Amino acid sequence: LLWLFDDPANVGWTKTSGAMVGNGFAWGQCSHLLAWVLQVTGLEPVSVFCAMTRSERSGADLADAATFVASNGATISLSGSCTVPGNAHGSEDSVGKHVSLRVFGTEGSIEYEGN
Repeated sequence: LLWLFDDPANVGWTKTSGAMVGNGFAWGQCSHLLAWVLQVTGLEPVSVFCAMTRSERSGADLADAATFVASNGATISLSGSCTVPGNAHGSEDSVGKHVSLRVFGTEGSIEYEGN
């Protein structure tokens, strides 16, 4: 997905609109993973620390890492990058992304990995 977020011509993915603070991989992709985690776990974040690497060409974030603390004291760790080789919208053997989700609780865990 680097081709999408590193190209300034892709303004819908690289430029802010409205009240947005930034745009890029976190808004375009990581937001879906975080929404899934919050929906499945019911956790409510109360604080967050985040670091991002931005494209010199487009200004969009390309790699992101965040740690959230939930209201019950649980922590959420989230990271992602659009620099995985390949093109997710290309040929069948060209991956371009990888997803790995792990939720650990007192009664078990849920894990998902795929592209």
